Amino acid sequence: GTVTRQESVQVSGPDVFGSGGGPSVPEIPGWVGSVYFGLADLLLGAVLLIAAPTVSRRLVETGTDRPLRSAGVGLLSVVGVPILLVVLLLTVVGIPLSIAGLVAFGVLLWIASVYGAIILGAGALSLADYENRWAALLVGVAVASVAGALPIPLVGGLVQFVILLVGL
Repeated sequence: GTVTRQESVQVSGPDVFGSGGGPSVPEIPGWVGSVYFGLADLLLGAVLLIAAPTVSRRLVETGTDRPLRSAGVGLLSVVGVPILLVVLLLTVVGIPLSIAGLVAFGVLLWIASVYGAIILGAGALSLADYENRWAALLVGVAVASVAGALPIPLVGGLVQFVILLVGL
């Protein structure tokens, strides 16, 4: 068959792909994401403080007493675990292990960022000679959320990365 182009035919109406005429999607302000993730971090932090109070206390003590050592171990983890997961991908048996490891590592990073926020909050509260794990959670998550919402490029991400490293 052949295709014949008819010059007198025109397509009119709203463009399906959004270049005009269709309803627009409202923009969500950046602070909404910060509030949402801050609330999710508060919820996870509450679960961690209730489910594992001894572990939480030890991590906070280690993070506040030796923050550079904690950040160094965290940096080694952030670099070493993905390398190990990629090496596991090279074997047939390691493929499902690597995928499961990637999911577990993602969850671990979220938990570590919340623990890092608790450590930050405990350190800030210790300056005022006040010690309360719930207040440390609230202060740490608030500071991390505000840092993430900063309009200054790289500053918020860098602060959150350091918090993550200390939490690991």
